Amino acid sequence: MFAASAQSRVFHLIESNNHRTICGLKVSQLGRAGPKRERLHLVRFKPMGYSECRHCSRMNLGEGCNKDFPD
Repeated sequence: MFAASAQSRVFHLIESNNHRTICGLKVSQLGRAGPKRERLHLVRFKPMGYSECRHCSRMNLGEGCNKDFPD
């Protein structure tokens, strides 16, 4: 699954729980009212014409904040 919004031409990768993106953004739940702002919604396929979030890409490749710490 992926997350995207109508206002941005960037899509995000989703964590397994479908509530947050890999880069840490919250995914909007349908039907909830809230302030009018750019909301990320779940989509099944990569949106055409959108580019992948560079932060999600780095985290997905294992280049996140835990990179410098040994196991």
